[in-house]
Amino acid sequence: MPVYALDGIGMRVRCSLKPRGRRLSKMRSLELQADMPARRGAPKGRAAAYNLKNVRDQEQAMAERAYQRLFCR
Repeated sequence: MPVYALDGIGMRVRCSLKPRGRRLSKMRSLELQADMPARRGAPKGRAAAYNLKNVRDQEQAMAERAYQRLFCR
């Protein structure tokens, strides 16, 4: 038996009472069957880019230019 709810604009939409985890695992299995890349490990956080040498070098160069502009006139 389908369950209906109202969305943000008052339209009736069909809802599922299945647990969210089951839907996600089903979607992920379909993605893998469609040859999508595997997702391994936890998602990267905000500081993950700091481990990239080129990103650190760019940030350091930007900081040095800002220092030159402020204090070496």
